[in-house]
Amino acid sequence: MSLNNNSILSIEEEWDVYFCYINNKIASIRLNLELHKLAPIDQFDQLVCCTIPFMTMDANGLNTDAEFQTICNIEDVITAHLHPYKVIFAGTIKCDGEMRLYFYSSEKLNFSSILNTALISFPNYDCFIQQHTDAIWDTYQSKLYPTPFEYQTILNKRTILKHAHQGDNLSTERLVHHYINFKALTDADLFIQEASEIGLSLTTIEEIQDADYPIELCLSKNDHLMLSNVNNFVWELVQLADKYDGMYIDWVAGIVQD
Repeated sequence: MSLNNNSILSIEEEWDVYFCYINNKIASIRLNLELHKLAPIDQFDQLVCCTIPFMTMDANGLNTDAEFQTICNIEDVITAHLHPYKVIFAGTIKCDGEMRLYFYSSEKLNFSSILNTALISFPNYDCFIQQHTDAIWDTYQSKLYPTPFEYQTILNKRTILKHAHQGDNLSTERLVHHYINFKALTDADLFIQEASEIGLSLTTIEEIQDADYPIELCLSKNDHLMLSNVNNFVWELVQLADKYDGMYIDWVAGIVQD
């Protein structure tokens, strides 16, 4: 995709965070998911990575609670200093005792000078800059953007947070409804049979006219909404749906307040 100079400011933003493993170490990745719809963006072919080691780290290699606000402030200052330039902020990875900020630029600038100036207010922190051509945005697509499983965990987290904000007792079991669509009724029937073996019961089956996946199933199971449980069970259904040429759509559940 191509952008003119004024379009950078109009790029939509959908920031979110997920956790994964990088080289067998826990990583926290925060990124603008909207860039996936645009990437690669013409002319913004210069990848700039700004690495800042933490002063301290927890047992997982992430920043400590005591240092969290300082790390956030450093990120804010760096992005603010780069704002006047033709630069797109793609995301941040925290892993193995350091924070790495990733930007795509249409210009070959002296980023070391710019960012070292930005960090004058943080004299105890080092800043290491790497820059290279990444015209296809491989770093964004392969390092920052989540895998299908990781993306599903983001969606699950969003739904669970909505429940939590309404006072839901997430540890209490309630009926959870899962929606899965299929291209053919025969595949849907096979899915229903196998899904019943992991505790799911068919609630409804409907046909949607003029849809690529016209057979819509709703299967239900009593379950709680703790995040790890939801992630594991939903992913099991995603894989099972894929086995029968289906597509997992979403899940819904009622609010339980004790």
